Amino acid sequence: MNARGNMYLLNHDVLEHIVSFLDSHDALSLCETSRWVHLAAKRCALASVSVRHHRTIPRISAYFLEDPMRLNLLRELDISCDFQEDIPDRPWDEGVVLPGYIVRDYKAVGPLVDLLERTENLRVFKLNLAEKLLREEPRLGDVIASIPKLEELELTCVGSRCVELLRHAKRTPRRLFLLDIVNATSSLSILESLAAHQDIQELALVYSLPCTIPLNAMNGSRWLSVKVVYSHGIPTALLEYAFPHATRLHMA
Repeated sequence: MNARGNMYLLNHDVLEHIVSFLDSHDALSLCETSRWVHLAAKRCALASVSVRHHRTIPRISAYFLEDPMRLNLLRELDISCDFQEDIPDRPWDEGVVLPGYIVRDYKAVGPLVDLLERTENLRVFKLNLAEKLLREEPRLGDVIASIPKLEELELTCVGSRCVELLRHAKRTPRRLFLLDIVNATSSLSILESLAAHQDIQELALVYSLPCTIPLNAMNGSRWLSVKVVYSHGIPTALLEYAFPHATRLHMA
């Protein structure tokens, strides 16, 4: 029996396990090769979605929302786009050409919120430009704070609105990554927002520039469950005090 015939002998669970090693792009390609493997490959492709351009968000949202089965398959959503619109070079009357400049278009945030409101099985959510998007669409913070099964949350560009989101989060993610924290946001306010989240196991606190906070300002707050810490800009002494059981400390 040839290799293709042997594949047909695999039960559905084994096939899904094999397909799970593919990324979404390869899983989509596999969908088109055979009706027999189509369902397993489609489940893999829809489980993890990465958005590189904001203009695709409305289409992706509509695709998932029109079919509850698709929506139930979504486990990981990575919004890594920068929401930028390029404006072409503009010549002046004097013949001088100014370089193109960039504006941001946030209209796609509404469809993103619509999608997040309906997701029940999302485990991982990553959001670029988090602070700016929360400012443009206040509903976004409430819906992220209410994701029922969230295990990993990554926010890039963190400010005061992100801090409020963390204060009101209904579930503690096991892995929390706060990247590119603006320096106007004190590390004390961030740690205070995490006071109720004692089940975090892996934490990243990455500032653009070093910040300072005295140990006596911590009021005894410590996170005993944290095992892995990624940090930049926070004094080592503070990290050692706040996360005494961390077995790995990565200083960027």
